[in-house]
Amino acid sequence: MMDFVPTVEAAVYRLNQHLPKGAHYDFYHWTNSDSEKVWTADRTWQEDIPRTSDPNCPLVICLFGERLGEMLPDFFPWPQDLTLPEWASWPHREAGKVPVTGTVYEVIDRLLGPKNSESERKILCLFKMDEKNLADKHVQEVRRRYYGFLHEYNKLCGDHRWPPSNVEKDYYSQLNDLDAFVKALFRNGARRSKTFGSGTAENCQRELSLLLDVQLPKLLGVEVDLPERDPKGLFSYEPGDADILFGRDPFIDSMIDFLAHESHPVLLTGRSGEGKSSVLRAGLAGRLGKKIMPLVPVRSIRSMQGYST
Repeated sequence: MMDFVPTVEAAVYRLNQHLPKGAHYDFYHWTNSDSEKVWTADRTWQEDIPRTSDPNCPLVICLFGERLGEMLPDFFPWPQDLTLPEWASWPHREAGKVPVTGTVYEVIDRLLGPKNSESERKILCLFKMDEKNLADKHVQEVRRRYYGFLHEYNKLCGDHRWPPSNVEKDYYSQLNDLDAFVKALFRNGARRSKTFGSGTAENCQRELSLLLDVQLPKLLGVEVDLPERDPKGLFSYEPGDADILFGRDPFIDSMIDFLAHESHPVLLTGRSGEGKSSVLRAGLAGRLGKKIMPLVPVRSIRSMQGYST
């Protein structure tokens, strides 16, 4: 689900625009851990990231697609103040139980770690799949639930009808672990979850963005005036569409900051259809116009090689 991390980060950024001056939420992902650290054979990166039960963490967001991850190694220093629930297994696999992977550990720590009240255990678990397939207790074969809309499975297949047998075996092992996790906490339990997506990867990104724009303010108690209009999808955006251009905020901000200190012409290049014009019109011109800042002259030039600037 790494492809969806920028979508979550962009949603947090948009939320921050509605907070009082000087207030903001920091976005943290496990990849923010010290990448320069040299790990030894008896350590894991999980030890280097903050615990989700940290009282300074107001909300935990977990994204699930078609895998649950690998079980934490037996040398992982399990916190003494955290009890392993009956439905989970670690450091060894147990039949009928969910192996504690990094993500499962973070969910357990959030729900069962040292917190003072239920209000401090806010967690948003999002599944890339159809809601009915997630909740239906009568589906017998896990593959019939279509986790992740089978996007990962289709990648593993490549140009063939099925992936290599060893790859397919690992895929279904992961899928069964994920389904056991869903059954323990959501399908049979009292925990709530949300689903997103409608088939294509592009729709999944768009629907996740819209879902986060609704759920984050609600969970964090932030008043937000959501746009009444729907995003325009593949249609071009104009300066008046700045409020419904999602997912490009960090890039637009960096572009504005760059232009503020650059006196020479700047080229924005990319493949045709990637949204350059929309970013310039709705993102740059639209945002600068609303902030009553001097507009930057923009000119579109189309080449014959499939690229434009």
